[in-house]
Amino acid sequence: VTSLSLSNNNITSKGLEIFGKSRAWPNLSTLSLAGNPISDIGIMKLNNILLSLTSLDASNCKLTNLGITALVRGLKGSTKLVSLS
Repeated sequence: VTSLSLSNNNITSKGLEIFGKSRAWPNLSTLSLAGNPISDIGIMKLNNILLSLTSLDASNCKLTNLGITALVRGLKGSTKLVSLS
């Protein structure tokens, strides 16, 4: 799987934590989480896969400045990301 859309599926931060721990996504490059009630803590759990992404859509999630800051830190050093929303 290289592209995965989980948009508007009511995925919570706990679900995202389980997703982030999984080693089943080595080729994932595009991830859409738009419209899910993901909080700052949930987005922090994606650090294992952030550097492999070329596109991440976290629009209309429940992120605050803390979550955005964590996301930017997790993406620091990424040379692949071309799209972030």
